[in-house]
Order: sequence, then C-alpha cells, then structure tokens
Amino acid sequence: MTFAELHHQHTPLVIANVWDATFGRLKQAGVSRISMGNVVHSAIQLQLKNLLERIQAQQSFAEVFIDESAR
Repeated sequence: MTFAELHHQHTPLVIANVWDATFGRLKQAGVSRISMGNVVHSAIQLQLKNLLERIQAQQSFAEVFIDESAR
C-alpha cells in the first residue's frame, strides 16, 4: 500500500516499521496516532549492552562520562 492509498482508507490500520517516514509525512497520509512499540526500547537496550561491554573490556567507567564532558 502506498501513502496515497493509505490516505483514502476509512478503517484504522496498524502499520509497523515505517522507518523512512517522518511524523509529518504520516500525518499528511491521514495517520492520527503513532505508536513506537518496542522500537525505542530495543534501541536503548542495544546502546546499553554496547556501553556495558566497553566498560568491561576497558575495565573503566570512562565511557560513561565521555558525553558528560560535552554538556
């Protein structure tokens, strides 16, 4: 289904994994409610896993404070 076809749907649709569409584009297509599902949670979990692996490999918490110095 294209975005043009989506605009003419009268029944609610559940669409998952539209990673290349901005919220504005979805709104233009008639989407009135956006749910992120587990996408954000999964992304955060991956970043946390990578950080914990670097801490363990370096035997240091220095990685935790790298972003803090830029604030």
